[in-house]
Amino acid sequence: HSRQFLSAGIAGLPPKQRQVMAWTWDGFSDAEIAGQLGDSEAAVRKNRSRAMKNLRRLLADEGRGAK
Repeated sequence: HSRQFLSAGIAGLPPKQRQVMAWTWDGFSDAEIAGQLGDSEAAVRKNRSRAMKNLRRLLADEGRGAK
């Protein structure tokens, strides 16, 4: 259940955040991700931070029984 919920949460992220998270989970560095996406390393870090915040909020809501 949690895996499906997390997958849905990832799918619900804005496209750039979803891309950054996918590349991060695949082991790419900020510099590599930035080069592939045409962004700065700072933008990559910011998008990852926002994605993690969104996912933490989603998981916290699940823990409280929110739908």
